[in-house]
Amino acid sequence: TAHLVVIKGTSAWRGGGKGYSDLNKGELLQMMGRAGRPGFDTSGTAVIMTDNDSTRKFQNLTNGLEVVESQLMGKLIETLNTEISQSVITSAAQAIPWVKSTFFFVRVRKNPHFYGMQGKSEEQMDNYLMN
Repeated sequence: TAHLVVIKGTSAWRGGGKGYSDLNKGELLQMMGRAGRPGFDTSGTAVIMTDNDSTRKFQNLTNGLEVVESQLMGKLIETLNTEISQSVITSAAQAIPWVKSTFFFVRVRKNPHFYGMQGKSEEQMDNYLMN
């Protein structure tokens, strides 16, 4: 982490077949989230350097005007397996609190329709995640 994060450019080379494409919202927010040193700073600063055509898009993102959804659902099994292999999660009972600590769970609560969980209780969500 650092007090200041400078993002120099908002596109990345994706290979010969794809060329340059914009960083997705999640990648950008991940980099911005590195600003501010826990235990030392109460805030951090992120500077985004982009082209004129993209300025409005990134202003909306940083001002909270664009919604960002979690992509964890598509990689949940792989991610949980990684956490298990690293002994971060050592039992099925520990998996639920781990999932509840993620951005994914926050977004499920705010936008359950996007994740196919509309109308489900917390207990039903727990059961779904356990099976």
